[in-house]
Amino acid sequence: AFGFVLGSSEYTPSTLFFVINITSASTSDALRFSFRSVEGTIYAELIASLFNGGGHGGAAGGQIKADGIRLNSPLAIKINGETVRNSEKIYKTLMKNYEIMHDSKLSAAEKALKRTNIELVQDENGEPSMKIIEKLVREIRHNEPIR
Repeated sequence: AFGFVLGSSEYTPSTLFFVINITSASTSDALRFSFRSVEGTIYAELIASLFNGGGHGGAAGGQIKADGIRLNSPLAIKINGETVRNSEKIYKTLMKNYEIMHDSKLSAAEKALKRTNIELVQDENGEPSMKIIEKLVREIRHNEPIR
């Protein structure tokens, strides 16, 4: 297991804490993520959604399963099948999906149709998961007011 805190020294809503555990299964390897954020925010859930996970704003988790995946494995983010490296576009897509998934007026089928496909894939030109998370946290801080 490996973990660290990515946050500021100030206690603000944009402080995001996370722990990364590395686990192996018999048929494939996996990186498991556990995210923590200040209560009352959506940040942990938002980032976990990129890692095939969920939870709630203050605590959420996710994972990436792939043969041979390690903490430093290069990954890329694909939105509707296209590799995207722009943190702002990734953040806005995650926010849009978050809003769709939390819209109580939509049925599960409607949510599935409206949701944008966003996924992490192994890519030799990509970046390690830690770097992807760091960039996303910076984008959150850039877009969300510190209260």
